[in-house]
Amino acid sequence: MLQSTYVTGLVLVDIGGEAGRARAQAEADLRNGPSALEPETVETTRYGLTDALDDLADADDPLESLAAAGVVLNAAADLLFDHHRAWAGAHIVVSSSPRLPALGILRRYGYSYTPH
Repeated sequence: MLQSTYVTGLVLVDIGGEAGRARAQAEADLRNGPSALEPETVETTRYGLTDALDDLADADDPLESLAAAGVVLNAAADLLFDHHRAWAGAHIVVSSSPRLPALGILRRYGYSYTPH
């Protein structure tokens, strides 16, 4: 995400204050979160989640169940982040916004994960 780079990066040359303005805009972008999704996009994403839940319910093979569960988790997480207008990246959360409840959601509800 380019905004994160602008906020945390080291400016080597700032001609005419452009780097400072870019950093300020990037900070505002990160603070405000992404734009709200269009209702059609939300419905399409919800449909994808429902479809993935059906696949999970119908899975007969343990590996198929695991794969379907991964799709369900990703789709549900995407909807949660979108609902809260929170930035998310691949496997990391790039926003420390207080509007981001997903950061500790598993721990908050008593879940933990220990890799095998």
